[in-house]
Amino acid sequence: MTKHFNSYPILMVGRITGGIATSLLFSGFESWLVSEACDKRSLDKDALGHIFALMWFGNSLVAILAGILGDVTVGFGGLTKIGETAFHVGGFCSPFDLAILMLVVGLLLISFLWEENFGSSQASEASSEQNGLAAQVKEGVQAIAGSRKLMIIMMMVACFEGSMFTFVFNWTPALSNSLSTPAFGMVFASFMMAYMCGSSTFDLLRGRGASATQLAQAAFGLGAAAFLAAGCAFKLSLNVTNLVTIYMGFIVFEFCCGLYFPAVSTIKGQVVPEGIRSTVYNLYRVPMNAIVLVVLLGNISMTTVFTTCFVLLASAGLSIFGLKDARAGKGLGKGDVESYGTATATATAH
Repeated sequence: MTKHFNSYPILMVGRITGGIATSLLFSGFESWLVSEACDKRSLDKDALGHIFALMWFGNSLVAILAGILGDVTVGFGGLTKIGETAFHVGGFCSPFDLAILMLVVGLLLISFLWEENFGSSQASEASSEQNGLAAQVKEGVQAIAGSRKLMIIMMMVACFEGSMFTFVFNWTPALSNSLSTPAFGMVFASFMMAYMCGSSTFDLLRGRGASATQLAQAAFGLGAAAFLAAGCAFKLSLNVTNLVTIYMGFIVFEFCCGLYFPAVSTIKGQVVPEGIRSTVYNLYRVPMNAIVLVVLLGNISMTTVFTTCFVLLASAGLSIFGLKDARAGKGLGKGDVESYGTATATATAH
């Protein structure tokens, strides 16, 4: 709704609420899913990985459809000011109105079709003793600091998703050139198609025995190679061949994103303690956002952007070697559980 107002303070409120919504999007739904699948329905880890693969495949499909429908709604009419107010309708506000409609549909579906859950009964009892926001954050920080695997996952998430959001802000200027005007809508659609291929590949390879850890490692290595190739091409003269190389590097990276997200969702579902799952998922986003802010505020050159993304992905690839136990599906090790504390150890023993 704030997008309709030509007012910076109101738009800033929209960004704050958007940040809260994004945090919920990347924590609450996934936490609900893991608890529903593992505790209520007793599905195994392979079934959970299949669900995540379908989820991220669907995410890509919806993104493509949203882009097409957004273009259609923009074409209905230009941006129109209502009277002497700061309120506007039509034009580029129309896709946001469509988003409001979709959110209402989602709200109704969840309200009538989803059952509430609070994790395992042991986790609920443990978390009920510390239900304040500060206490939950403190508990989450202590759990991450006391667990080698949780620290490794935090580094993986920060490095990969930091490089991904850095890419989101820079792919448009990277492809802008004096030779032609790229069809950015079609470019975005091709990115989402590559993303869908990555999530489908995850599902296929999981069915043939590959672990989520191995597939995440493949995503890190292939993504690093893609940015290395794109960076080398960008450093040269921007002729057609080098532009195609940069574009193909971006396509490969989007494929890696489709491979990464179901893999890391599966790993987190196996390793993160149930009682503090949402808290830990949100804490994982703090260093990721810090990386993106540093890169954006640094106003670095495009070549440096490619180098930064390469270093981040290479770092994520090296860090994942510490998750060998998670590859076997063992979740938290003995030392991790002991360091987390007695209350949550009961909840994670299963």
